[in-house]
Amino acid sequence: MKVTSGRGISIALSMAAALTLTIAGTSHADEGITAPTSAPTVAAPAYSTVKSSSTCSPVPTRERASLGGAVQSCIQFVKKAPMKRSLVRPPATVSASSIDDEPVGSCEVSKDGEWTYSRRSGLCLTGAQGRYTLYDEKGKVLGTGLIDINTSLTLRQNTTEFKETISLKVTEVTDAVKSLNIGFAVQCTSTCTPTTRRPWYGNKTLLQEQSVSGEVAYNSRVASGAYDSFQTKYFMTVTANGATPVDPNMSWESPAELKIRCDEDMGGESTSRGCVVPIRETLEYSLSDPIHGAASAVYQYGQALRGNAPLSRGEGLSSTNRARTCESKIDPFVRRPDINAEDECDEFPFAGTYEGGTEGALCADVIPVLQNGKWVITQARANKPLTGQEPCVRANMSAEANGSAGGKLGSFFRNYRILDTEKFDMEFTP
Repeated sequence: MKVTSGRGISIALSMAAALTLTIAGTSHADEGITAPTSAPTVAAPAYSTVKSSSTCSPVPTRERASLGGAVQSCIQFVKKAPMKRSLVRPPATVSASSIDDEPVGSCEVSKDGEWTYSRRSGLCLTGAQGRYTLYDEKGKVLGTGLIDINTSLTLRQNTTEFKETISLKVTEVTDAVKSLNIGFAVQCTSTCTPTTRRPWYGNKTLLQEQSVSGEVAYNSRVASGAYDSFQTKYFMTVTANGATPVDPNMSWESPAELKIRCDEDMGGESTSRGCVVPIRETLEYSLSDPIHGAASAVYQYGQALRGNAPLSRGEGLSSTNRARTCESKIDPFVRRPDINAEDECDEFPFAGTYEGGTEGALCADVIPVLQNGKWVITQARANKPLTGQEPCVRANMSAEANGSAGGKLGSFFRNYRILDTEKFDMEFTP
């Protein structure tokens, strides 16, 4: 495969069992090139809870009369539904063009009480609530207020600057609580700095069913050639009936397991700065792609031989790996101009991964053939039978298909900001 910087139907196999066999054999890791173990990717967690305990404070004497004689106010997180995380997948199609200036889009905010997230879009907190309560000196509840809290943080893949929308709504006030005064501010950790800390000036007084919304902004000043991970933090100040807010009395932070990662480490790419939520992403190939469908079939065959294990990007390894696999001194790849006018070696695992670069003599040499609408993987050489145990695949591929498939891999690395050593999965669609 030739990687460029641009951007199922069931597959019938001449050796059908190859799809389920656990193969023997290794990549070039046995020859001294091993993927580091510090790949900056996290597995997508399933559940989470906003971590914030109840905060109580005494009501100043001068304000007790206006608050129905309350001597203490408390605020705590409550939720409409169990707080959990939901993975939001962006569209499967990745353009081969350069990264757009506009963000991919915000998280889906469809379920109350959930953090939703995707690698490119960002993080959203939806339907969380803050309950404000006033108590008298005997601990009796004098009144309450309920605030819906929604945040939507949108990342961009070509800059380390990003914004977040903060939206609050007072959905209920009872008894001594007639209105709520709300101030809001954000912070972030490590190299990240909020460039706009407050979504609105001062404190907003909201009656029941009134809402307020505004934007905050951040910038991660990550060093050249490096990446940095951080969390965002939120501070809300709530009082009632015009009382003067002093210090934040409600705070929370984004999930520690889903830290945002900004980097300036894309290995010479023209778009060198950007941010993602580094969950493990999936590269999709279509078996019906009009240009590289044949390559997709070969990769599906090769992945089945590997037990569908993830791959990891190997920045700067492509030339060496491709030479080891396709130009093996022991068993060089045999080109077939009778099949493709511009016949090339398409290798799998990809040369641009740490799993690539296996000695070509160990690979299955194959030719993909489309028969009755299904791809059939056939043996390319009579003197090299397929065993279903090979650790790699070399395919006779047209230059057009090889270049198109390689371009898709390059676009995937760039658009999803897949860094060196970072793992990714593969899927194949009809």
